[in-house]
Amino acid sequence: AYVRSMTAASARGDLLQVWLDLLGIAASLAAAGRAEEALEVEGLAQGLANETGVARAMEVPGAEQLERAAEAVGPEAALAARSRGVGVRPGRRVERARELAEAAASVTR
Repeated sequence: AYVRSMTAASARGDLLQVWLDLLGIAASLAAAGRAEEALEVEGLAQGLANETGVARAMEVPGAEQLERAAEAVGPEAALAARSRGVGVRPGRRVERARELAEAAASVTR
């Protein structure tokens, strides 16, 4: 559901909804035990926020799951995963989040 919503929001230029959906994907990945993927998607959301200013003063949805994911992989791996996400170029963020979500879904089937 988050991937569909994010894709539609991106198509209509609704950056706040894209940001929320990225964090929803990240929290879902974290809850599924996919910590590094979750943190990379969190980095995608952070990159969007850094670039556009969207959601700077908002509480991060799924923050507790993402904190647990960071603890699970350790500080160096968490920083590396988030940095990978932040480093994704703007036009590719939605596609990268979709790839990570679909890869995780295919493993759980």
